[in-house]
Amino acid sequence: MSRIPTQQEYEMNELRVFRKQMEEVERLPLAERQGNAMEWFKDLMNDQKLIAERVGWLLNGSYGKGSFDSACRVIASPRMNQVAWCAITIANLEWRCPAKMAIASWKKLPVETRYIVNEAIRREIADAKKEGYCGEIKKNGKKLLYASFNRFEIGMPKEAVEDMSASGSVDSSVAYWKPKIKISATPDQIRAELKEQGAWDAEELSDNDANLGRILWIGAGYIKEEMRG
Repeated sequence: MSRIPTQQEYEMNELRVFRKQMEEVERLPLAERQGNAMEWFKDLMNDQKLIAERVGWLLNGSYGKGSFDSACRVIASPRMNQVAWCAITIANLEWRCPAKMAIASWKKLPVETRYIVNEAIRREIADAKKEGYCGEIKKNGKKLLYASFNRFEIGMPKEAVEDMSASGSVDSSVAYWKPKIKISATPDQIRAELKEQGAWDAEELSDNDANLGRILWIGAGYIKEEMRG
């Protein structure tokens, strides 16, 4: 009899499924990608109602829990370009159009059309927040930002991200935040993630406490890059 997965395992599996869907589109034959991009551009130009509807589907979970959870985290982050992320994501999930081609199509739109699409997506985001589909992710009254790895995710407050991704040495900041941030991952999972980074040898990775600091430092860097994007 198979074991029932935990909620965390279920959520991580759904996130992997979502990522796999996104990656598969990037590997489609060139001719298919180009054709999909043309369809995406045509609908951006002529059917903004359809674009908005699909964003609504993304924000109410119709495309699956992995994409829904990812959307919720984007919507909860004021520094993220929420409209652009939603547009690129539905271009991938619905039109099977890769991110770069989706962005290129967006840039080709006339200014007035781009404004109409923008406003349509903004309304869907506002409605999702109003309906409570994508509420802010909080802990102890503070919003958490998430770093996603292959095997788990780490949520941390903005202050931790800023402290641990600052220029220069951040060893003291990592030491300060390490006991304050919950990491729902086993030492083996953390070690496996760090091994894929290729920056530490087997002996160094045998230190579980040091690995906690390393994964937090990497996670903070991931989040900072997303915020800049």
